[in-house]
Amino acid sequence: MSASETDTVKLDCLARYIKKSMRNSSSYLSFGTLLQDVGEYDQAERFYESLLNELPSKHQDIAAIYASLGSTIVKTQKNLQLAFYYLRQSLALQMKVFPENLLLPETLASIAAILVEHQQYQLGLDCYQLILTIYNSVEPKKHSIVLLRHARVYNNIGYIYSKLRKFSFALKCYKVSHKIEKTLLPSNHPTIATGLNNIAAIYLMKQNFQLADKYFQQANEIRQTSLPFEHHPELIQMYNNIGVAQYERKNFDQALILFHKAWEIQLKCLPPVHTQTAILYNSLEHTYLGKNNYYEALQMYKKALEIGQQCWPSTHPEISQAHGNIGNICRLLKDYTRALNSCEKALEIAHSSLPLDHPDLAEAYKNLAQVYSDTDDHSMSLANFLKALDIYTKKSPMNPFQLGVLYEKIGVKYNEVDQYQEALNYLQKTLNIFQLFHEDESLLTILFFSLGRAYYQNSDYDNVLQYMEKCLHYELLSIPKEINKETTTKEFLVLDWTARHHTFKEQNLINCNFSHINRDYCKSTFNSIKNKTLRLHLIERCTLLSRLIVRWTYDQSYLQQADLIAYHSMHMPLYDLPVLVRNDHQQQFSMVYVLESEVHSKNGEHWHKIDFPMWYNLERSYPEPATYFNLETYLDQLFAPVKIPFSSKITSAPIVWVISNCRAYNARQTFIHELMSHIRIDSYGQCLNNIKSNDIRARQQSNSNLYSSYKFVIAIENSNCEDYVTEKLIDVLSSASIPIIASRNGTPDYTRFAPKYSYINIYDYKSIKDLANYLNYLSTNETAYNEYLWFRKLPINKYTSSSAIKRTLAEKLHLADEILGADAPMRKWLLSKETSVNKYCKLAQFIYTNHWEPIYKRNKINRPEPNEVCLPQNDLASYFVLTPI
Repeated sequence: MSASETDTVKLDCLARYIKKSMRNSSSYLSFGTLLQDVGEYDQAERFYESLLNELPSKHQDIAAIYASLGSTIVKTQKNLQLAFYYLRQSLALQMKVFPENLLLPETLASIAAILVEHQQYQLGLDCYQLILTIYNSVEPKKHSIVLLRHARVYNNIGYIYSKLRKFSFALKCYKVSHKIEKTLLPSNHPTIATGLNNIAAIYLMKQNFQLADKYFQQANEIRQTSLPFEHHPELIQMYNNIGVAQYERKNFDQALILFHKAWEIQLKCLPPVHTQTAILYNSLEHTYLGKNNYYEALQMYKKALEIGQQCWPSTHPEISQAHGNIGNICRLLKDYTRALNSCEKALEIAHSSLPLDHPDLAEAYKNLAQVYSDTDDHSMSLANFLKALDIYTKKSPMNPFQLGVLYEKIGVKYNEVDQYQEALNYLQKTLNIFQLFHEDESLLTILFFSLGRAYYQNSDYDNVLQYMEKCLHYELLSIPKEINKETTTKEFLVLDWTARHHTFKEQNLINCNFSHINRDYCKSTFNSIKNKTLRLHLIERCTLLSRLIVRWTYDQSYLQQADLIAYHSMHMPLYDLPVLVRNDHQQQFSMVYVLESEVHSKNGEHWHKIDFPMWYNLERSYPEPATYFNLETYLDQLFAPVKIPFSSKITSAPIVWVISNCRAYNARQTFIHELMSHIRIDSYGQCLNNIKSNDIRARQQSNSNLYSSYKFVIAIENSNCEDYVTEKLIDVLSSASIPIIASRNGTPDYTRFAPKYSYINIYDYKSIKDLANYLNYLSTNETAYNEYLWFRKLPINKYTSSSAIKRTLAEKLHLADEILGADAPMRKWLLSKETSVNKYCKLAQFIYTNHWEPIYKRNKINRPEPNEVCLPQNDLASYFVLTPI
C-alpha cells in the first residue's frame, strides 16, 4: 500500500484502535467480529458454528456466540428465521445474568433489525428505545463502550425514520450518531464513513444536492484509505450512492457505470438473493428508464421483483414498488392490460402495508391514474389523481414540484371531463408553485397551453391570448435552424400480404408527390406540440418524407424488412391476424383495407390489433375509410350536364337493375321481386334476370353508359350499415340518372355521399305500391323528374368535361361549394373518402407528418358488430311485410 506520511499515521491510529477493541472481548469472538467487519460473512458464520460445537454448553461466551451468529445471518439475509432462533437462544441465556453484562441490548438490537426488515417499524422503534434505557443505566466505567452503542442505536432509529420518510427526524438521529462516533473513533474509521454516507443520503432525498455531495465525498475519502479489500461491502454503498446522485442530475451514463461497479462487488461479497441486490437492480432499471431503454429497464424490474419476492413478505412495500415499476414500464410500452394489473397489485399491497398518509401510497395512486389516462379513461384517472392529492394534503411531499406536477395532471384531467372551472383552479395552482421556485418559463410551454385552453372554455379570452402567445413564443425559440442535414433517400417498403399464396416477386415503385414537404412545412406543422423532445422528433421524422421512396411488393420474404404490411380484401380472415400484429421491436406498421360491410367482414374483436384499420365507417375507421370514391373524377361526373336527355331515355322500362349477389343480407331481392309486380324493371344481372345480353360487364365494373339510358337505377346495397355506400351510387350519379336507394334511420346516411334530393329512398313510402306509383309519375313528368337533377343545371360553358380536367381539386371543391353550399354534409365526408392519391402514399405521408400515435391510441378500437351499426337481417322484407325469397 502506498500512502503519504499523514495517511500512514492515520492507519496506525486505526490499527491501534482495532487492537484495543479486540482486547475488550474474547480472542475468538474478536476474530469473528473481524471477519464480519471485512465482509466475510459466510466464514464468520462457519466460525461461530464451530465454536458452538467445540465449547461446553455452559461456557460463559455461549450467549455471545449465539448473538454473533444471529447478527451475522441477519446481515446475509439468508435465513432470518434461523437468525431469530439463535438470537432467542442468546436472549434466554442472558436473562439469567442480566444486568451484569451488555450482551442483552446487543441481542435486542439484532432482533430489532429483523423486525425492521419485516417492516414492523413501530416494534423496531420500541425495541431501540428499550435498548437506550438499558444503556442509560450502565455504570460509568463502561461509558465509552455505551456511548458507541448509543450511537449505533441512534443510527438505526434514523434508518427507521428514513423508511417512514420522516427525513428531518432521520437526519437528526444520524447527526447525533455521527457526533458521538467522531468524538470516540479515529477520523478514518469506516464507521465514520457510514455515518457520513447516511447523512448524505438524507440530503439527497431532500433534494439538497450540494450538501449530499459534500458528505458523500467525505465518506468516500475515508473508505478509499481505510477499507482493506477491493471488494468490501461498504464500497457497494459508496458506488450506489454516487450513482444515485448522478441519476438525480440526469447523468444517466455515468450513473450506469457506478451502479454496475456496485453490482459487481455485490455479487462477490453477498449472496445473489439479497435485499441489496434487489435495490441495485432497481437503481439500474430506473437509469435505463431515464435513457428511454424500456425493454432493458423491464428486464431489470423483473429481476428486482424476483429477488424481492424471495427476500421480503408478499405485503412488503418494496414488493409494492416493484409491481408499480413494472406497471409503469408496461404503460410506456403500451401494454396497458399488464400495466393496469401491475399497478392495481402495487396499490393493493401499498394499502395493506403503509400508513394511509404515506407518500408511497400516493405514488401507487398516481401510477394507476397514469395508466387510466393513457387509455383515455379520464374519470378513473382523475379519481386516482385526487386520491393521491388527498395524501399530499395530509403530508406534503418533500419536493414541492411533485405537488405542482400533480396539480397540473389534475387540471388537465378536469379539462378532459369538461369541468373547466376546476381545471383552471388547479392549473393556476401549478403555475403559482412553479413561479414561487423561479422555474424557467421556457420549460412551462405545456402548462401555458393547458391554461390557455382552460381560460378559453371559461370565456376569458384576454388570458387565452396571454398564455397561448407565451406557449408559441417559447416553442418557436426552441426549434433549431437546421433540423436535419441528411440528404440521402429513404425507402418505405409496403408488403402486400393479400398475395401471400402467390409467387409474385416483383417490386414496383409507387409515384408519390411529396414535393410540398420541406423543413418549413414540418416546423409549421408541429409548432403546436408542447413537449420539446417530442416536437423535435416529429419534425425530424417529417423531414424524411421529402426524400422518401415508396415501394410495393408481393414478395413475402420481405416480411421482417417491410415498413408497412398491407392486407386488402372483401373481408379479413382470422388466420391472417398473427402476422398482421405490429412488431414493437421494429418501426413496422400494419394496415387492413376491407371493402365489405360488417355483416360480411366479421372478426371484429381482432381489429384493435391493427395500426390502420380501414373500412367503410367514416368516423370509426382510421386514418381514413376504405372506399371506391375518387373525389376528382367524382366531382367531374357529378356536376357534368346530363348525358342523355329525358326524351331520349328508354320508355319500355323506367328502371334498370344490375347485380350478381342474389342472397343479400337485407333481402333486397325480395323487395325488387315485389316491385317488379308494380312497375317494369329491366334486370341484366344474375338476380331476377329478365334481359339477356352479352354486353353487360361484371358487377364491379362501371355500367355508367347503360344506366344513362334509364330514368332510374336501383342502387340498393347488399346490407344497410353505417356509411356502407359503394360503387353502385357512384356509377348511377355519374350516369346522370336518378338512384333508388334504401336508408332507414340514417343507415346509411346518403347526405354524406350525394347532394340532397338527388335520390329516391324506398323507406320514404308506406308501401311498395305507393313507391311504384310515384316512380311511374316521375317517368312521365319531365319537370318533376328534373328536380332531382337540380345540381346539374349550370351554364354549359361553366362545367364541361374538358374544362373540368383543367381544374385543380381545390378549384373543383370551390365550385362544389357554390353549387351545394359550403355546409353540405356531402362535401366534408367525401373529402374523407377521397382516393385520388395512392393509399400507400397517403399512409406514408400520414405517418411522417402527423403526431398520429395519440390519435391512433384513441381510435384503437374493435370494429363494431353488425347489430351495432347495421339494420337487422331481411330488413327490407320485414319493413314491407314480405316473405324473404
